[in-house]
Amino acid sequence: MRPLLGRESLLNIGSEIVDSLHQYKHFVFRQYASNKYQVWTNNQVAGSGSRFMSDNGSSTVIGLSRILDTSKGEKSPSGASECIFSSDNRAECESFISWLNTKFTRFFVACNISKLTGILTNDYFRFVPAPPSGKFDHIYTDQELYEAFNLPQKYIDIIESVIKERK
Repeated sequence: MRPLLGRESLLNIGSEIVDSLHQYKHFVFRQYASNKYQVWTNNQVAGSGSRFMSDNGSSTVIGLSRILDTSKGEKSPSGASECIFSSDNRAECESFISWLNTKFTRFFVACNISKLTGILTNDYFRFVPAPPSGKFDHIYTDQELYEAFNLPQKYIDIIESVIKERK
């Protein structure tokens, strides 16, 4: 067993978990038009300063997202945030955020991080499974994704220990 504390790479165990999923459809960012609702997220690894993992070996990985209503003139935040999803349906944006915030999704991003900026790209999401239905039509939970991808308990335990709960 290799400990995941001390900022070791998650690549080895992440690769093992990806292999256990067998064939699955990967999530791919698409070009987003100027829809009514836009999901904006910080494009840098969430953490404290330049540290990816906390002292207890866990991380949130992806910053918090927020939905902007462009019909009300809400503007995008400046800085490292970017629009990563948009829709004319607010519920679809909320579903996307629920999927993005699952420990399941954030773990597969964490396995591929090699720098602390610019992580919301198809390259960093290349191991992330797309939602089982292929749609953002409900609020996703970790339990639902673990079951949909038939993840063994030993891998669930790793994900749960490495990725922090969203507050």
